[in-house]
Amino acid sequence: METGQKPQTPLRIIGLFIGLTEIIVGTVVTQTTGTVQMILTIFVIAFPLLIAAAFFALLWDRPQNLYPPSEYGGGTTAVSEFVEAMHRRTSDMFFDVHSQLRDTIDGLDATKAKALVAKVAAEFTEVKRFIAVQYPRATSTGDANGSKAKTVLKRAVTLTVNEREDADKWQSAIRHL
Repeated sequence: METGQKPQTPLRIIGLFIGLTEIIVGTVVTQTTGTVQMILTIFVIAFPLLIAAAFFALLWDRPQNLYPPSEYGGGTTAVSEFVEAMHRRTSDMFFDVHSQLRDTIDGLDATKAKALVAKVAAEFTEVKRFIAVQYPRATSTGDANGSKAKTVLKRAVTLTVNEREDADKWQSAIRHL
């Protein structure tokens, strides 16, 4: 690639395509009337939204397709390693950790489960509101066997454990009950 030439990445090509389409159809919309103008106006509005939805679906499922070959380096192993790493999502990597925490929560007695709900609400600020809504004081007092507390805790695990440090924080909270 020559100096000063911009790389032809998939994102650049998609952006050029959308921009060109919007300019052409936008120009045509101003030169038509009636039903045709209405249909083209709807298209001008809906088209970028559909492209954005497709982009985010692609980004979620196949992010490796958004990089140009030059980003992978010389060898084909770089591409395969990158693709493999991208397919290991957080949910896949922490499936075992989530499962272990859920099993630990299931083994708690009612008193410890309720105490853990309070502790998690205090230590994990991102789920404080969730816990307040899902496990209000009235529910807590009527939860004699702790089953509702355990359900809320298992949902909170899914919401809060995204990294190893989060799992360690949960384990520490459970150990110090």
